[in-house]
Amino acid sequence: MHCTGAVYTIKILDDGTPQKYLDKIVEQHPEVLISRSALASQKAQQITTTSSTVIKEIPVELWVSAAKDASDYFLMLEDDFWFTAATNLDELETAMRREKMICLKLFWLGNPMLIHGKPLQKTDSYIQYRPALFTKKPILYRLIFRVNRYKIRKVLALFKLYTLEKALRYYSIYTVAGAVFQKDYFCALWEDHSVTVDEGNQLQNAVSYLYKHQDDVHFGHTNEEVLQTGFTSSATNNPKSTAAHLDMFHFNKCLNEAWLAGNLQAMEGYPNDFPSESITTLLFENALPETQPEHWRLWMHEFKQQYRAIGCNIN
Repeated sequence: MHCTGAVYTIKILDDGTPQKYLDKIVEQHPEVLISRSALASQKAQQITTTSSTVIKEIPVELWVSAAKDASDYFLMLEDDFWFTAATNLDELETAMRREKMICLKLFWLGNPMLIHGKPLQKTDSYIQYRPALFTKKPILYRLIFRVNRYKIRKVLALFKLYTLEKALRYYSIYTVAGAVFQKDYFCALWEDHSVTVDEGNQLQNAVSYLYKHQDDVHFGHTNEEVLQTGFTSSATNNPKSTAAHLDMFHFNKCLNEAWLAGNLQAMEGYPNDFPSESITTLLFENALPETQPEHWRLWMHEFKQQYRAIGCNIN
């Protein structure tokens, strides 16, 4: 609806979606290509049965392999992102090649710390910037922002060497998704990565990459955010403090089954998230003890608060 420019391919990297949902996607969008992780079938079975025991390994091999097979520049999205404005992919790629940008963000949740730096140039579609970081030396970064043993973090904070604001600035050179990546840079972010989520390792790799290439690489972001993300659901079943009564797997299954039956429209509420009233109605209709509407509303509030606490603008 919004992407223009080159003839591009949409690839879904799946890590556990039950087959009937994938079949529905292919039925609606036959041009989409789907690649599955090595553990996708086992995870899909756990999701189907809403098992309380889940495989927590993330499919790093699938993601890096897909990146290596992709074009020199590619757009990476999470499954809960959507476009809200016109985006010319040709123009972005041309600009990134010309200006040696290795990451151009389309999304930062209204948080200026995540795109913090000195503007180098501004055009009608993007801003190129030089990140303003406390240090670009990997060893110092690791000592100040990663090591958190023996009360080191408290001592550094006492002398204002460590602050949350300084730590967040490093996201100016890193993001999980919601950006156009240069292939080599994206693959470098995942070097020496385990099979569990570890953003700290990726940030460390980003600092190391920047240190090695110094002024040969740049970063950028679109003038305005052209993506939004949802806070209706989550891919994990981790308890969120007082909202621990909500079972996310049962909740997601409820939404998925409604979508499969044609009772949940993807564009409802667009360009904003799904309307709370529609979700609440759906939960009342299902009447499951694991997905009480009041528990879901509390869970969503606490989910948003995590991002508000670090300066994100969450409506």
